[in-house]
Amino acid sequence: MKIERREVQNGLIQFTTADERWYYHTSKNEWYKSSSWVCGYIYKGREFEEYLKRTGKDADVILEEAGDRGNKVHGAIHLLVHRKATQGEGYLDVEKELFMNNSNGLYEQLKGEECEIVLSFVNWFKNLEEKYRVEIIDYEVSDFNEEWKFAGTRDLRIKLQIKEPIVFNPKRKTQEEDLSGTWLIDYKTSKAIYLSHIAQISSYRRMPGCANDRLAILQVGYKLNKTGYKFTEVEDKFHIWLSANVQWLEENENKTPKQFEIPQLLKI
Repeated sequence: MKIERREVQNGLIQFTTADERWYYHTSKNEWYKSSSWVCGYIYKGREFEEYLKRTGKDADVILEEAGDRGNKVHGAIHLLVHRKATQGEGYLDVEKELFMNNSNGLYEQLKGEECEIVLSFVNWFKNLEEKYRVEIIDYEVSDFNEEWKFAGTRDLRIKLQIKEPIVFNPKRKTQEEDLSGTWLIDYKTSKAIYLSHIAQISSYRRMPGCANDRLAILQVGYKLNKTGYKFTEVEDKFHIWLSANVQWLEENENKTPKQFEIPQLLKI
């Protein structure tokens, strides 16, 4: 059994297997379910079902490859944001920087398509800085919710302050919106935004300090427009997460991650 163990912030340790994800709180000696695991119980829609039917037996392989691509892209974006926040400039040497492929455990360079996806994030951030003063509040922060006993890792929180007032343009069908405020942002490499994505980021709003944040999904490597990215503000739908949690409890209530207690070396 492959078990991924990753130490994260706030005294949390993340454990992931093929079908489960838990967070262990060291100081409380408690297990918290992952918000993303709960969101796995949310129906993704007819379009996603049709996609799986079209891909047939290759669906698992395609989804695994997409997951590996997403993990490498997240790692690269995280490094860019970390350097921007700590050094004042985010940079990435695509020929030298290596990122883990979760399927084989090896560190690899970004492939061509992965570079394009990361570049779309760079372009989004640069375009944002042209109009706004951007303050990075935090990034890749893991936290938990005591009331609903879940934990998760948010991608990015930023505060935006517009530099110049937006002038009404009568030629535009849709007027430009002022994005000033504090944002909780999740990166996605998928072509569509699913209800599970919205429910997940809505759950992160229930973590300490995030209650008044605006919520957004940033699709990177987006191929349906010229910019290569799509930034979408989404409505809080925590009630969807709660409904999925009912299903999660039906299958997993009182369940403990006993498999994590299996020793790494077995001998007779």
